[in-house]
Amino acid sequence: MGEMIDRDQEHLRLIEIGFYIQAGLIGFVSMFASIYIFLGMIILSINIPKTGPNDPPVQLIGGVLITVGIIFFALGIGFAGLLLYAGRGIRARKHRIFAMVLAGFCCLQMPWGTVFGVLSIMVLNRPSVTPLFDYPPVQTALH
Repeated sequence: MGEMIDRDQEHLRLIEIGFYIQAGLIGFVSMFASIYIFLGMIILSINIPKTGPNDPPVQLIGGVLITVGIIFFALGIGFAGLLLYAGRGIRARKHRIFAMVLAGFCCLQMPWGTVFGVLSIMVLNRPSVTPLFDYPPVQTALH
């Protein structure tokens, strides 16, 4: 029985690290949305003459690029923050269902996220892991 608990503790530690890695990757990729923001600002700052009567206004194109960039950036950073929170929850042995839901969303990010999400759900669903989240360990302050 002790060997199984040690194995579960090790797997939970690895899942915690995986959540941190996944958050870092998503945070890094969301930085690429700043390219849209930068291009939108360039388009708004230069004077492009209209070549035809049916051309869309330049301000609209720049505004759309900036808006799309801000939305993708905010979504990416927000999801990375949720993944960091889930990793901290696993460390504290709290929020098992929340971590499972985020692992399900990670399955959408192929290939690393799919492998990580499936393995996380498998470990968090083990009958031997569930009781570890029922009674989280008591944190004592060192004097």
